[in-house]
Amino acid sequence: MKPIFHSILAVLAATCFPLQASETHRTLPSPDFAKIFENHQATFVMKELESGQMWRFNDEALDRGCLPCSTFKIPHSIIGLELGILQDADTKIKRDPLKFPAEDWWPRSWERSPATLRQAMKHSIVWYYRTLAGHVGPKRMQQWLTKFDYGNGDFSAGPDIFWIKGDFAISPNEQLDFMERFYREKLGVSEKTTAILKDVLVLDNQKDYRFSGKTGLCTMPDKKKVGWLVGYLERGPRTFVYVLKLEGDTFDQIKHARIELVKAVLRHMNLMS
Repeated sequence: MKPIFHSILAVLAATCFPLQASETHRTLPSPDFAKIFENHQATFVMKELESGQMWRFNDEALDRGCLPCSTFKIPHSIIGLELGILQDADTKIKRDPLKFPAEDWWPRSWERSPATLRQAMKHSIVWYYRTLAGHVGPKRMQQWLTKFDYGNGDFSAGPDIFWIKGDFAISPNEQLDFMERFYREKLGVSEKTTAILKDVLVLDNQKDYRFSGKTGLCTMPDKKKVGWLVGYLERGPRTFVYVLKLEGDTFDQIKHARIELVKAVLRHMNLMS
C-alpha cells in the first residue's frame, strides 16, 4: 500500500491538473526546434516520464559537460536539508559582510540578510549557497554528490564556488537523469526534502499545469557564457522533465531567453497556454 503522503499528492495532482482521458495517451506534435531556437546556440532534451518518449535538439552536445551554475542549487539544497542544516523553505541564513561584501552589480534581492531558502532559490543568491557550502564542508559535499552521481567531481576551484567557477562539469543528459531521479524520488532522500524542493521550484502554477524549474548563468573557463533551465512540467497524469542549455558571448544573449524558449516548446506541443 502506498503511504498516505503519496496518496494525498496523487489526489491533489488530479484535482489541480485535470486532463481528459483521451488526452492522457494522445500523440504529441514534434516541436519545430529549428524555428524555436533560431538565433540561439541551444541544446535541449526532454522526456515524458510516463511513456519514456524523448525530444532532443543538438544531439552532439547532449553529452558535453560544463559548469552547472545555479542549477546546482537543487542538489545543494537537498544536501542542506538532509543534513539538517536547513529545516524547511523558510530557513534563514545571515550574510557575513566581511566574507561576502555587497558589490555594485548585485541585484537588490541579494542585499537582503538574513535570506530564506525560498528567497535564495528564487533569486539565485550566491552568498547564501556559498555560506551553506561552508556548513556542509568539502568531504560531505563530495560524498553526497558521489551518491547522487552528479557531475565529474572536480572541486579544484574551491569547495564553496566550484559550481560557478573552474572545471566541475555536468552534461545536459546527466542533468536530465538527475532531475528524473529527483522527481521520481530515487535519490535516496526523505519525502519531506523532496516535497520542500518541489514547492520552491514552482515557477508557474495554473489550473491545467504546474511548471517548475531552476535557472543558471555563469562564465566558463574559456570565457563563454552559459545559461541553463532545468525542471519539469506536470500536466494531469503526465510529467515532462526538460533541460535547456544556451551558450553565447554575452549574458544578454541568453539571460532573458531561457524560460520563454522552454515555454515556447511546451506551447508548440499544446501543453501550456
